[in-house]
Amino acid sequence: MIEDVRDVTAEILKGVSDKLNGFARYERLATNRKALIAACEGQPNRRCDVGAYYGGASYYLVQKLEIEDVRLVYAPALGIDNFGGQTDNWMWPRHTGHFGFYRAYVAPDDSSRPYARDNVPYRPKNWLRIAAEGARMDILLNFTCGAVSWTRAWAPHFLLPASAHAGRASWRFGRFVHHGS
Repeated sequence: MIEDVRDVTAEILKGVSDKLNGFARYERLATNRKALIAACEGQPNRRCDVGAYYGGASYYLVQKLEIEDVRLVYAPALGIDNFGGQTDNWMWPRHTGHFGFYRAYVAPDDSSRPYARDNVPYRPKNWLRIAAEGARMDILLNFTCGAVSWTRAWAPHFLLPASAHAGRASWRFGRFVHHGS
């Protein structure tokens, strides 16, 4: 469960200068990254990582709580996975029931621990809320797809394919689609 995301660009770039290049620069960045991760993971039940975003212009530390007690709440009946039989279900769009609902449990003091009878459902600080009334015209809807750590949406123009410069490509779901000449 993601608990915190914070900008650690200054800490990662500490000791990095124009004098460092190649492997020396890489080693300095790796050393700084490992130190930040080690400090973060010094907390109990935490998994941390530092990712480079926007082509290395920014670095963010992601701190996650590792929850040890996760229980299956619901799995669909086997019949939903075979909707229409093999004949109707062998090509896209497939109708498969490959999902399950799980609930995370923690100790009463919100710390992570293995299964115990007195564990309580985990209540995160933030969560996505479902609007029962649906969307309205005056509300901006934001749809996010892809992973920001590897998207090329912010790539400088010289890293884009040549066809994009000529106006013959469009951006779709993290990749360029060529429309011909």
